[in-house]
Amino acid sequence: GWRGEGPRRRRLREQAGERKRQSERGLEGMSLGAAHRTRVMNLYRQSLRLCMNVCIDRNLFSEEGQKIRDQFDAHKGETNVAAAQKLVEDGEAELLRWFHPDPYRFPYRPGGTKFQRNEAVPEQFLQNPYNH
Repeated sequence: GWRGEGPRRRRLREQAGERKRQSERGLEGMSLGAAHRTRVMNLYRQSLRLCMNVCIDRNLFSEEGQKIRDQFDAHKGETNVAAAQKLVEDGEAELLRWFHPDPYRFPYRPGGTKFQRNEAVPEQFLQNPYNH
């Protein structure tokens, strides 16, 4: 038995029970959670990128980024799957509503103003004509 059960032992027992329940459910339950987690992380990342497109000032970006984080943290412990999916769908719709027509691109990345500005030197100029 579990005589003299302390908090650590209780937590280990609960984790073992959860692993058993997950294995009984099969991979569907785990993959759904992983897919939802990935979808939420992508939504959060896209929200911050959109915020960077709108807020040019770094201090304003920090304030707005904190507001976004607070919105995500407010629903962090949501256990109802349908409600969690509805929250993500609403967030994605809000993201599309605020989509910036001219997003910020880093200058040296594809689509940036300095991307491939210095073209490669043609091969004929790299060869030494004096070597035979």
